[in-house]
Amino acid sequence: MENEIEKKSLKWLWTIVILAVIIFGIYGMVSYSNKFLTDPLNRKSYGISLATFENMPPIPEDFKWVKEQVSMGTIDEKRFNAITEEFWKQPEFYPNFVEVGLQFYRTPYTDRRNCYGYGAYPQSMGNIVPQENLSVGTELYSKTWLHTGFGIVCYQGTQLIPMTSEKENEYFDVIIDPNLFLLMPTYPKFDKDWAREIRYIVKVKKAPVPKGSYSFSFVVSSPPSKQNDDWKWQYKQDYASSGMFSSSAKTFEFVVQVV
Repeated sequence: MENEIEKKSLKWLWTIVILAVIIFGIYGMVSYSNKFLTDPLNRKSYGISLATFENMPPIPEDFKWVKEQVSMGTIDEKRFNAITEEFWKQPEFYPNFVEVGLQFYRTPYTDRRNCYGYGAYPQSMGNIVPQENLSVGTELYSKTWLHTGFGIVCYQGTQLIPMTSEKENEYFDVIIDPNLFLLMPTYPKFDKDWAREIRYIVKVKKAPVPKGSYSFSFVVSSPPSKQNDDWKWQYKQDYASSGMFSSSAKTFEFVVQVV
């Protein structure tokens, strides 16, 4: 009798376990499907596979509105600094993705590999600061998002080099965070780290700071030779140095007006 009870209890236990597995399996499948069925940006109209975006975070409900405020420059500093990766990791956050970038996914190159390319958005920022607010140790912040170009198949080793004149160097120290990293591919799909948030920190080292305009920028360069070599051997034919695509033009500029 006891054996029969134990068998029935065991049977019920296995039934419960199996039902739980089925329920959680269905829930997981539905959740995974909803990630693609939910299409607030109408990506289905792009004419490309939605798997292109499968590594992207969920799209915020107010995405289009926030993007518009950034593009028009009508967002204040506090709200701009609060923008999360759910916004800036979406390709649509950046100008010209729909108009220009989609072509690399609709009609990809067949005669060559698209290995180089990056951009910063926004490309310039400004701050007006009263002279009396700048004492030794005061920090001013700006930021941009550096991202891989559209349709890029390679990992790009990247180093950001600050650009300042003697005037800026006399009164300020500069920190770029991060300043050494990999830009990840955007083809055949966007890697989760295809875009990076870059913080530009300007710290007063000498006061008073004379009134006037001060320009802080950075250019993209090749990584130090050892790091470049390590990445090259790690990713082999899928690696490229961003320095091969660099130019003397400022990738990003932060202008401080002292009044």
